[in-house]
Amino acid sequence: MNMTSGSELFDTLLHVHTETDWLNTCITISQQLGFPYFLFGYLPHKLTPLTDAKVLGNMPQAWLQTYLTEQCKETDPVLQHCARHQRPFFWAEEYFADIQAQATYACAAGFDLKYGLALPGRGQDAEVSIMLLLSPDPARHPAKLGAQQIGQLCLFRDFAMDALRPLLLPPEITPVKLTPREIECLIWAARGKSSWEIAQILTCAEATVNFHINNAKQKFGVTSRQQAVILAIRGGWIAIN
Repeated sequence: MNMTSGSELFDTLLHVHTETDWLNTCITISQQLGFPYFLFGYLPHKLTPLTDAKVLGNMPQAWLQTYLTEQCKETDPVLQHCARHQRPFFWAEEYFADIQAQATYACAAGFDLKYGLALPGRGQDAEVSIMLLLSPDPARHPAKLGAQQIGQLCLFRDFAMDALRPLLLPPEITPVKLTPREIECLIWAARGKSSWEIAQILTCAEATVNFHINNAKQKFGVTSRQQAVILAIRGGWIAIN
């Protein structure tokens, strides 16, 4: 594996201006590090539904289609691991333990996605990400990677997230003024409560809760309560304990 210093290898990521440039740069770096296949999944906040994840990479399109069609993601040990841990998930047949996990691996291995790592990431404002670096080459088996090599890959993940963030998020949140009741409803929505549950907590009608949340959505210029919650957190109107 090319052990070029992180500064020399990753600095180009700090100068990209479009998603396309970012992706092409990441693929080039991934290939230089010995992994021809690269994928980066990004959620701007842990409350964002998984279906709204931004997914960029050069994985075989046929594998992605098979993965989604067969709903491998519902039993994928990689996603389960990355949701709970910060350490890498080693990608090789022996690390996919049960029958369902082995089926997930067999699906990927059929497209030469046999060896590598999945690197979970955490960023500011509770962002979450997964970087997947895969190869058909047995030399990229995770057991053959040293601590220095894995550390370099983790550094790649961190540079990639920092470079992608400004390309996906609005440069600033438009100032809005939320009422105390709107803030209260968003706080409970952020805690996963439904409109009916919030109405019981606040001793009001469910329609009243929806009215306040819809007002907040309109002020933020978004169409879902999850988006309103995320912007309220970023803007400091609410906090999640």
